[in-house]
Amino acid sequence: MNKTVIAIILLGFVCPAGAENFGPNQHYMVSRSATRYENSRNCVGCHPDTFNQFNVSQHSKAFTDPLFQTQYFREIVPLAKRNPIYRAAAKRCIQCHSPVLFMSHTGMIHVPSQASSVETGITCDFCHTFAGFAENGDYLSEPSGKKQGPYEMDSIHGEKNGALSASEFCAYCHNLTNHNDLEIMGTFTEWKKSSRGKKLVTCQECHMSKNGYGGGFERGPAAYLQIGFSQENKAPIRDKLFSHLFPGSHSQKQLQGAAAIEASLSNTMMPDGKRILNVQVINSRSGHRLPTGQTDLRMVWLEVTASTASGDPLAVRHLKSPGFGKEAYGFAGSAEDDVEVIGTIVPRHSRVYRTVFADEQGNRALSATSAKSVLFDNRLNPDETRNEKYVVSVPLGYTGPVTIQAKLSYLLVPPVFTRSLALPDETPVIIGTLRKEFNVVDPVSDLQAPR
Repeated sequence: MNKTVIAIILLGFVCPAGAENFGPNQHYMVSRSATRYENSRNCVGCHPDTFNQFNVSQHSKAFTDPLFQTQYFREIVPLAKRNPIYRAAAKRCIQCHSPVLFMSHTGMIHVPSQASSVETGITCDFCHTFAGFAENGDYLSEPSGKKQGPYEMDSIHGEKNGALSASEFCAYCHNLTNHNDLEIMGTFTEWKKSSRGKKLVTCQECHMSKNGYGGGFERGPAAYLQIGFSQENKAPIRDKLFSHLFPGSHSQKQLQGAAAIEASLSNTMMPDGKRILNVQVINSRSGHRLPTGQTDLRMVWLEVTASTASGDPLAVRHLKSPGFGKEAYGFAGSAEDDVEVIGTIVPRHSRVYRTVFADEQGNRALSATSAKSVLFDNRLNPDETRNEKYVVSVPLGYTGPVTIQAKLSYLLVPPVFTRSLALPDETPVIIGTLRKEFNVVDPVSDLQAPR
């Protein structure tokens, strides 16, 4: 793959276009904010547990993450200097990956040293001084001594802001549209259409809970307030403490068990001994599509195997594999232009769930920024059970157990992305597994109940 194509792929990762045009040669500009933001370490004295969670979270590393750093400064900034479209995209990157840095400079961030005087990432003070959104959609934040939180507070230091516990608070950076008015990241939109969205089970219920997926909340003080020589904590006890680990697509704990798998082997045998295997992929735990986020890069795939009692493998084939036309994108490496992009990390012809964008000519777009339309999208909807039909070749005359194993894996970005940046490949995460045994009594009788 040539360097031009690789550069275009990289632009699709996390940086959709915004609406503002600004000069690429501006270095150190005046701040958008009249008051400086406090460093998150200033919070550790009274909020040690919360700070320690935040400090290891992906939010704190949103700017320093090697994937973002390398992509932004090596690929996006040079293109932004030449093309106003990418300048707007660069602006939106910084708005979401380092909002205090964005608020501290009115010009484009195009050298790392511009971040030397401010805290990067999505900081405590930025979120807890949030004031709303401007008419053009940009967020409003003005730092002050008054910090906002989700609780009723009788304090000169804090006040309640219900927005902090609403899904809309997450929408600005997790629901993005490019300059062609194409939604290229729709996690918030997906949530609104889901059963959780309709019941107002918010993003925070899963991504700020104790164990993820609505797994409950810790109870205790949100701060440690000691007055005078007393060792007693004077802070009120809260029934719902929000975790600031923010587990999501970078968190193995959140990903593992994200989906469920079931299977059934047909009791009808074809003349050559083959049987139909139905595999159900169940997206019941997440309140959005699977995968979500920058889904032209993120992938989930299904692998299915079968074996006899002695461990001999049986041939397993998806009824649609390898697919034709657009449907070929649903099977790893089946589309002509897919091998270079997907690499060998996904087994050939595995069932893949993902998004593929198209450019203005209707060809595959290797950049979410330049995408004009959706060419292919077979991702799992929230609350959906997707049935995949396979054919298992059981030898004629075979009796005994047939073991079915299925595995769902998730990949944040494909190797073509990481290798072009000279970064280590991302490791796939197994998000769902199944092992189920069916007993074939004889070639023509019904199957025994699975065990």
